[in-house]
Amino acid sequence: DNPHANISCYNTNFIDYSAIKNKYNNIITPHFSSEYNSQLTHDLVIINFPKSKDELAFTLAMIAPYLLTDAKIFLVGEKKGGVQSSPKLSQHFLSSCQKIDAARHCLLFAGIVTADKLTKPFVIDEWFKTYQIKIADIALTIASLPGVFSQKKLDVGSALLLQHLPDAMQGKVLDFGCGAGVISCFIGKKFPNTQLSLLDVSALALTSAEKTLALNGLTGTVFASNSLSSVTEKYQHVVSNPPFHQGTKTSYQATEDF
Repeated sequence: DNPHANISCYNTNFIDYSAIKNKYNNIITPHFSSEYNSQLTHDLVIINFPKSKDELAFTLAMIAPYLLTDAKIFLVGEKKGGVQSSPKLSQHFLSSCQKIDAARHCLLFAGIVTADKLTKPFVIDEWFKTYQIKIADIALTIASLPGVFSQKKLDVGSALLLQHLPDAMQGKVLDFGCGAGVISCFIGKKFPNTQLSLLDVSALALTSAEKTLALNGLTGTVFASNSLSSVTEKYQHVVSNPPFHQGTKTSYQATEDF
């Protein structure tokens, strides 16, 4: 309908980014990162309502510097995914956010960006949440961006795993689905003769893991991967608290592929 439109597609999910890049690279400019950067300013933005409500606020604030005055924002998502709360959640960013369509258990909302939001710079460091954990006398500081698994506290499954690691570990360690980097940082502190590699499908998780490593005085190789698609090395140890959800739906695909 708009053959001359200049379209950008920003993804924090490496699988979605790769699929769009491979299929539409000639007509769409894809971006994969934890922070959107562009030379363009946009008059229309379509947002797939995220699983985390905090991530919606993060996304709106992040794109604000790249919007034209009176830019229109569309929010779309499944009813059970929380999209019906769009008017309330976006009231400080959008004016007159209203439902404009519904179909197949999904809702579509639209609103106009308020002018004062366009002038506020986005600083990603302001969006990290940090917390401290202590397991087996090892204290860690965890940093996490909105939408990252176990953003505000240590996950029960991860805690169980950390309590039952081998008595000795050395060599290369792969943290599969690293999230904010909790597992890797614990191993790095407890077993200093390890070399850490951390992978995740989420750009927000990877940036969180890098921040967590730095806060704890550790180093590691952090990279994006769809399951093991980007893995080229061999490891003495592979550790994981694997994902069992895709958005709001239960999904074992990542574990099955692994």
